[in-house]
Amino acid sequence: MTQNFDKIENNLKIVDQCNSKIRELDLELAIAKNIKDSSREELLYQAIDAEQMKRQKAVRELNIAFKFFDLGVRTYPYPQLPKGTRKRYIAFLDLLGFSSIIDGNDSSEIDLLIEKLIGEIQLSIAYNPERYITGNLDGGFSPDLNKARVNSIVFSDTIIFWSNDDSVDSFKSVVEAVSMFFNNAVIGRSWAVRGAITFGDLSYTSYDIANKKFLINQSGLYGKSIIDGYDLEGKQEWIGCMVSESAIEHFLQSENEDGKKYLNKKLLKYDVPLKKNAVLKQQYVIWWGWGQDSEKNVERFFIKHARLDRVPECLQVKYENTCKYLNYSREVSKARTQS
Repeated sequence: MTQNFDKIENNLKIVDQCNSKIRELDLELAIAKNIKDSSREELLYQAIDAEQMKRQKAVRELNIAFKFFDLGVRTYPYPQLPKGTRKRYIAFLDLLGFSSIIDGNDSSEIDLLIEKLIGEIQLSIAYNPERYITGNLDGGFSPDLNKARVNSIVFSDTIIFWSNDDSVDSFKSVVEAVSMFFNNAVIGRSWAVRGAITFGDLSYTSYDIANKKFLINQSGLYGKSIIDGYDLEGKQEWIGCMVSESAIEHFLQSENEDGKKYLNKKLLKYDVPLKKNAVLKQQYVIWWGWGQDSEKNVERFFIKHARLDRVPECLQVKYENTCKYLNYSREVSKARTQS
């Protein structure tokens, strides 16, 4: 027992020392960025990675030591929201054909697919234009969740991203997380995803209930923005993600001209295909699929994970609408590259 206490004390000291060192390095990094010393920046990034790996190892050792006492260590890599209803940006995403994926794979294959999906979500919410991956103990790379500015949850075929507030930076963080997710998970992993980014009331609560044998989590996420996102997502007939007028209007209230420049750079205006052959003219949508292979791979979105031979008849319209969008996306990308 004494040995376990020693391990806990020692590793808690390591975690505390690493946190202090990382704060010092972050301050030095800010100075290096300010004077544009790129070589110093890279050295500081490497030093921060080393401290984070050391801290990660200490946390693992803490988990092992605490198991002796039938306790546990929980970490919260995402920003925690205060209780109460506030205005926030959310992205409501639907994994199309999820029931066919469940039916077409055994439990171990489904676990692997979801594990990879979670990995893509973490890469997306940790996205930072400067740097968003860090070394890990296995010699590979992982998303640096210290950079995360967007919350996320996965429930069956639904993924929700949401911001902590209604600021300009929060809008940009949600847009860039969804854009990254589409270009990684949809293009790279062949997930068929349809979604909507909305703005409005959103509340989140989370409680940990501990007893002798288990740690139970009770969480709640609710608000009109989820209902609006669900409604807008369900009306669309393609793989894609539309940004609601309410989200655009609130963003532009703060940003004005600079906001319009951001929208024109990061999003596309497009005639969004709806069910029953309806169309929403010239709406802002997430810009994805500008790569050379995007159209060539589009069929895989509808058949790969479900292990089908061809696109089902019921999905043919979604497939054709997505192909049209991808052609347009590539044309815009080509024109912007040449200009």
